[in-house]
Amino acid sequence: MVLAFVLGQIFFNSFVFSAILSGACIFVIKYLKKNNQAYMKKKIEEEFKTFIYSIASSMSVGKSFENAVKESYEELKKELEVFLLEEDLLNIVMAFETNMNINDAFGQLAEKYEVESIHQFSKVIQVTVRQGGSVQAVVEKTVRMIDEKNNVEKELEVIITQKKFELYMLLSFVPLMVIYLRLVSENFSLLMYGTFQGRCIMLIGVFLYVISGLIGKRIVNITI
Repeated sequence: MVLAFVLGQIFFNSFVFSAILSGACIFVIKYLKKNNQAYMKKKIEEEFKTFIYSIASSMSVGKSFENAVKESYEELKKELEVFLLEEDLLNIVMAFETNMNINDAFGQLAEKYEVESIHQFSKVIQVTVRQGGSVQAVVEKTVRMIDEKNNVEKELEVIITQKKFELYMLLSFVPLMVIYLRLVSENFSLLMYGTFQGRCIMLIGVFLYVISGLIGKRIVNITI
């Protein structure tokens, strides 16, 4: 809202227009909530990846799937102290101790979170346990797939970061140019802020500026 107020002063040189533009930011709350949800989803995925890596490491030294899950949960708890998946992973650990169907425990985890890696791993584990396959082979394959995906994500992240920097640089040129013209040209201020036509042009300019920023933001938001 502060940024919107500043932009309002730059483009309209009016407290009223700046206040209106700041008030319009209320409609951006939904967008911010969506970004927060994306952040939480990413954090959950990172916690689950750490959990799977730990299981694979434990099973590679000969431990059973049950013991590997229990030890991985304890290690994750010590490492993070508080994490989003704590209760859900505890339910999986308790499923082993209470002889509960492990497929149901992983199924509940997959239903609760819309995370692709959790869904895929849960489905494969359910099929493997049901058919009596090698759980260790499934875990190792999942780890390899996660590693491949992480490598692609890192490469894309470098490219996206560069493009985001370019986008922010381009977006900063417009208000800086307006400030420059206001400082060096009195006629510019009189024409754009002192006439109805000038304010209309500025309003259209702000609209196009915001639309360009949103389109640019959408373009650089790439997910795998």
